[in-house]
Amino acid sequence: MKRLILGATAVMALAGALIYSASTAQAVEKYTVCHADGLDGTIKYSVIVVSYQGATAHLDPITGTPTAGHENDVLGTDGHCPVPHH
Repeated sequence: MKRLILGATAVMALAGALIYSASTAQAVEKYTVCHADGLDGTIKYSVIVVSYQGATAHLDPITGTPTAGHENDVLGTDGHCPVPHH
């Protein structure tokens, strides 16, 4: 089973963005989440743009690690998803 791990920069960006979003009620922040589709070893990403609540359903706002059921999901960078390594 291959897994993509969020780097420290991505974790900090997610945590900072989610904390910032929670503290600024007027701003409606959107986050690009790369939702993993397919079987282990054949992952393809669906790009989804979600609210703070949607992002926290996929990735823990404190650690940036994927939540249960979203183990292969990652935070998108500049609206793009990484190319999975096979």
